[in-house]
Amino acid sequence: MKRHDATRGKHINTQYAEAFTQHRGHAYPADDLLATLFPLATGN
Repeated sequence: MKRHDATRGKHINTQYAEAFTQHRGHAYPADDLLATLFPLATGN
C-alpha cells in the first residue's frame, strides 16, 4: 500500500497521495457527501 501511495504521489509531485472512490450502489447513500463538504475541490 505504501508503494502504491508513493506512485500516486508522483502524479502530483508529493511523496504520498491517496484517492477515494464513492460507491453509490444499493445500500450506499446516493448523495455526494464529499462534494457537499469540499465544493471547491470537486468543482461544484
